[in-house]
Amino acid sequence: MKEKDRKKRKKGFKLPSVYKGCDSGLLMVLTVLLTYGIIMCFSASAPSAQSQMGDAYYFVKRQIGWVFIGLIAMTVTASIDAKIYRKYSKVLIAVSIALTALTLAMPAVKGAKRWLGVGSLGIQPSEMIKIALIIFLADRLSKQQWSPRANNLTEFAVNYVKDFGKYVLLLGIICVILLLQPHLSCTVLICAVAGFLFLVGGVKWSYLISTASAAVAALATFALSKGYTMERLQSYLDPFKYAKDEGYQVVQSFYAIGSGGLFGLGLGQSRQKFLYIPEPQNDFIFSIICEELGFFGALSVILLFGILIYRGVVIALNCKDTYSAMVVIGIITLITVQVVLNIGVVTGLIPNTGVSLPFFSYGGSSLVFMLASMGIILNISKNN
Repeated sequence: MKEKDRKKRKKGFKLPSVYKGCDSGLLMVLTVLLTYGIIMCFSASAPSAQSQMGDAYYFVKRQIGWVFIGLIAMTVTASIDAKIYRKYSKVLIAVSIALTALTLAMPAVKGAKRWLGVGSLGIQPSEMIKIALIIFLADRLSKQQWSPRANNLTEFAVNYVKDFGKYVLLLGIICVILLLQPHLSCTVLICAVAGFLFLVGGVKWSYLISTASAAVAALATFALSKGYTMERLQSYLDPFKYAKDEGYQVVQSFYAIGSGGLFGLGLGQSRQKFLYIPEPQNDFIFSIICEELGFFGALSVILLFGILIYRGVVIALNCKDTYSAMVVIGIITLITVQVVLNIGVVTGLIPNTGVSLPFFSYGGSSLVFMLASMGIILNISKNN
């Protein structure tokens, strides 16, 4: 009987074979983040879901559905050798650019043209373009041969166009399309990730500095030309002065964070989620975490992302080839920048950018593509 019991125990839950040999630390922290995210999505969204949809479970049911689809996507990408994406990197970036450009012909939703689809069924191609760009740049930069040091300005200009011009042109096209949507937060994200990949990919400092200067000037000019951007900047500098309009979300976020204290009000006990913070399950879900779970709850989220980032860095350092390492670095950088921007906005450290918190904020496209990118990292970890 004892032998039979042992055999039964051995037949317990097992990971799908596709995950055998993958980085177990990354899998574990990802599981915790997804579970944590679903719990907080329900807690944050229940009042607004009841008020808007008549069903307190409306948003969390949809989020669980997106998690399920995302896990399928992660399983698929984890089963495909990451080097195959390299073979089709040009196709991936071309298709993602075309789909993102196609959104400009779609009806505007909340003043922006970012979606492809009908009604509530749709995707944001800008989420796809982030991953496609990382794969494309990882492929090209890992094979790039740089010209020798220029002796004069003319030679520098020629070398710049020859070595770096194609990357600047590609990034420029993507940024123009995103700014036309408009989608300034995604533009900033893509520029930040591309910039870091250029840095680790061996791009000359002279190229980086000259390009970054021009890009910052162009983005600043665009931002200042838009009335809503100036309003956000003014509300960032003094949110309480604009507490009834542009500064409203941030001020309510301050109230949530401040009332949380060290240990929080308790899970489900937030007051600000009761229609004070608009759509608290989205970009400002971190403020609800702070209110309900306090400083230590917020710290736990940051530590979990820290572990995820650490495991990604370890995988990148152990890669056998430059391409795989750069793909991992690009995806981990994307997550890092999103986390920093989201928490920075919620705590009032940076202007409101509309960046979601990975694995926590409600939303399908972001979650599915983020989990798909995790599958790529898991495949790389397995092959190494």
